[in-house]
Amino acid sequence: MIKAANIKNLRFALGVRQVDMAKFLGISSPLLNLIESSQRSVPPEVDKRIAWSEKVIQEADKTFDKDANKQTLSNQNSIRFAWKALSQKKMDLENAELAYAILLRENVEFSRKVYLLRKLRPTPGINSKQLSIYEAWKKYMVRKAEIKLESAGPEVILRMEMKIAAIRAEIDCIEKHLTLKLANRKQPGKKGSAVKN
Repeated sequence: MIKAANIKNLRFALGVRQVDMAKFLGISSPLLNLIESSQRSVPPEVDKRIAWSEKVIQEADKTFDKDANKQTLSNQNSIRFAWKALSQKKMDLENAELAYAILLRENVEFSRKVYLLRKLRPTPGINSKQLSIYEAWKKYMVRKAEIKLESAGPEVILRMEMKIAAIRAEIDCIEKHLTLKLANRKQPGKKGSAVKN
């Protein structure tokens, strides 16, 4: 089980505010505050997300370094590769966020549809044949909406949130890599740099 201190350390490592961390974990900011100050235990779903997030950050660092080393021969090529990878990851993030927004909309839409269909009652005074047709139709429509809801359910939404978090972690790693590479190129003492007396 993840300790409260680990959550605080991860938040500081990511450089995010408590409000944003709470939003990512799907809990309220006051609850996160209580968890971080060890006044409340870590809920199981938060435990899972934190463990997964730490793994994502480590894996993103390893993956990018491996890819950069494999595909680049010099500092110049490394920067070129990083810009190309960054552009691709940003495109992936846009697509993932769009898919996530659609999932959320479908979740609300089909939850509402299932709820309304279950509340639906037949017109009073219909005969038994019509009632059996109505019941069969209602059962079919509820199942159809439930199938749609399953494809946009909490598990699917959580997986998509994790995918988005993974892409964001990869983007952070690439931007960090670019910052370091560009800083190395601009170090003083190279040819053409001004020397102060």
